[in-house]
Amino acid sequence: RRRVRDARADGFRAELKARMRVLRRLGYCTEDEAVTLKGRVACEVEVCDDLSMVEMLLSGGFSGASPEDVAAVLSCEVAEEKDKDESRRQEAALGGMLNSLRSCRARVLAAENDAGLPAALSAADPEAGPDSSPAAREV
Repeated sequence: RRRVRDARADGFRAELKARMRVLRRLGYCTEDEAVTLKGRVACEVEVCDDLSMVEMLLSGGFSGASPEDVAAVLSCEVAEEKDKDESRRQEAALGGMLNSLRSCRARVLAAENDAGLPAALSAADPEAGPDSSPAAREV
């Protein structure tokens, strides 16, 4: 029983170290693990893929977008799959912002992969959000 608990704790420690590498690489905390302003912003974001959303927010991905367009992109983080035609219409209307979100998501995934986090442990699931619809995957 103790061995199982120790093995589980070792796994949690390894995941914690990997996640800290991701946070340091993306600038959410410093080398001595002090939380940066970017990290404080991330603490307030509560969506499926919080790091990608913070990356998009702080990189200006929503600049110049109408409130309706921002709401549409944010809803992609919680939306269920739609029919193909509806997905294509949304993709056409929001293509720039969705591409920016995909780019931010790719940065987060790259940092997680470099830190050695397996895909199953990754908070930034490439199948989540706007990439979950068939039309989004085709772009």
